Amino acid sequence: MADGSWLLIVKNRTPSGYVVGNLIDISQQKATTEELRQRELYLRATLDNLPFFFWLKDRDSRFLAVNKVFSDACGRRSPEEVVGLSDLDVWPRELAERYRADDARVMDNREVIAVEEPVAGGSEEGWIETYKKPVINDAGEVIGNVGFARDISDRKKIEQQLALIRQRWELAIAGSNDGIWDWDMVSGKVFFSERWVNMLGHTADEIGDSPEEWSGRVHPQDLPEVLALVQEHLDGKTEFYQSEHRLRCKDGSYKWVLDRGQALFDAAGKPVRMAGSHTDISERRMAEDRLRDRTEQLNAIFDLSPDGFVAFDDQHRVKYASPAFMRLTGFSPQEIIGLDEQVFSQHLAAACEEQARFPGIAALQVKPAGVPAGAGRNRHLIEMAGAGKKVLQVGLRESAAGSVSQILYFRDVTHETEVDRMKSEFLSTAAHELRTPMASIYGFTELLMAREFDSATQKEFLATIYRQSELMISIINELLDLARIEARRGKDFVLEALDPCQLCRDAIAGFKPPQQRPSPELGQMHCDRQIRGDRNKLAQALGNVLSNAYKYSPEGGPVGIDFIPPPRQGPHAGMIGIRISDQGIGMSTEQLNRVSERFYRADTSGNIPGTGLGMSIVKEIISLHGGELDISSQPGQGTQVTLWLRQI
Repeated sequence: MADGSWLLIVKNRTPSGYVVGNLIDISQQKATTEELRQRELYLRATLDNLPFFFWLKDRDSRFLAVNKVFSDACGRRSPEEVVGLSDLDVWPRELAERYRADDARVMDNREVIAVEEPVAGGSEEGWIETYKKPVINDAGEVIGNVGFARDISDRKKIEQQLALIRQRWELAIAGSNDGIWDWDMVSGKVFFSERWVNMLGHTADEIGDSPEEWSGRVHPQDLPEVLALVQEHLDGKTEFYQSEHRLRCKDGSYKWVLDRGQALFDAAGKPVRMAGSHTDISERRMAEDRLRDRTEQLNAIFDLSPDGFVAFDDQHRVKYASPAFMRLTGFSPQEIIGLDEQVFSQHLAAACEEQARFPGIAALQVKPAGVPAGAGRNRHLIEMAGAGKKVLQVGLRESAAGSVSQILYFRDVTHETEVDRMKSEFLSTAAHELRTPMASIYGFTELLMAREFDSATQKEFLATIYRQSELMISIINELLDLARIEARRGKDFVLEALDPCQLCRDAIAGFKPPQQRPSPELGQMHCDRQIRGDRNKLAQALGNVLSNAYKYSPEGGPVGIDFIPPPRQGPHAGMIGIRISDQGIGMSTEQLNRVSERFYRADTSGNIPGTGLGMSIVKEIISLHGGELDISSQPGQGTQVTLWLRQI
């Protein structure tokens, strides 16, 4: 109506065709309805704008009302589309049955529940925190349930991420087998993980929460350094704290640990917390000790070994050269280390004599023809230039190790080479010395057999044959004597205490000087000291020297033998000397240097008989007695030979 009132018009047609109408004033009803509609709109707006889910269900768990958040979550366009549906119509069956079970419990038991449960709808999956309560009418009857829920998916994700992080952390800790510690400096307490405790053989109830539980177990020798490292880190001088030290176990033994940590500082720069880990490195330290011991042994072996070694890395560069190699070649480590094998070969070749140069590593890698598989590579002899001119035997050994590709080894064969040379010269000289008298014997014998000679000539030829045979026998006997002395190295000497003065008298008594030559002159012979030696061998040595003294003084002159008391100082201090002097032709410096060589004779004219082996025998006998042979001489002024023997 114009005045704002509302009328309800009710028309009814009577059987006779009349229309009967009633006018009912419904203004109050309309006002009430409008008020309810407005309230519903406000309520709907309120529910739709709530940040959580809302629903109202009847006794059969069918939705009577939901808000917009709820309908959006289950993929409906509006809340009205959800009204009258059940959970089975809205959610996946598994979730729907779970929700309906919760509804039944709420309504049957008249209890209020709060649960966290998953929700799914549309394309989203998440978690909600749900609050459900039964709806009871004035008659006390349960007519349904009402629920509220808020989305906790983000919180759940964070919790799941935290749980995953914790799980990963715990798995990482368990996998690393480390013990964890956490020092709260504000409270002064320390947390020690189960692994930290078990690592030392303890149980959790045996370890407290004070810092002394750790510091009191650090080895006393390690503690000062460890505390200093901790303090350096707390002072901000290091980014991390790290230390390797020993910790005492429950059984009293010590275990090596790698202790690492980092401090947390407040705004004022004061440390408030420090956490870290312990790693058991006992096996590693034992392995390092074994490796260090082995390295020291190898270094000692290399230092003491007379053979030189040069090792190359996997890039074929010099990685290591032993001290013996440096001594043998004269190189320094700075000249060698880091060179590749080609440059190294050039350096070594340049340091050799031209006739015996280092052929290069490539030449050593070539296996000689006819050498079976698996046999060693060929070897070469090189001769170093400069003083000494050492002769070295060089060999190559290739390695399958990853850090070492090949090793060159050098052996000093200078002595062996010289011995081989001396053997060759000895055989050549011995053959020559024997061939000379043999040629005379053969020649004169052939003449006697082929022709007739008078008696005087025959005697002359036979005398020559006799002298040459005697010379051959002398050479052979002296060679055999020298060979026996060298082979036995004095083992067949009969050693006894001897009076050196009496030894000299016996030597003179047993020596037969050449015809018309006086016996050796015996000097002052008074001594109260003794020597230890083989009487016969020393007599042989004295006889050889006396024989040479007479032979090399053909113009005559006295030959003397004197006793030299032990000098108080010098190289012969404490030794007794027996000196034999002559006034003969003497020797030059070059001759003196070779006088003890086998078959060497100072007289090259051939006028003085001899084998050239006498002084070699003398030198061997005196050396095997621990003595020394001293010879001084000048051309035309005679020679002095002194046999120095140790007194007892």
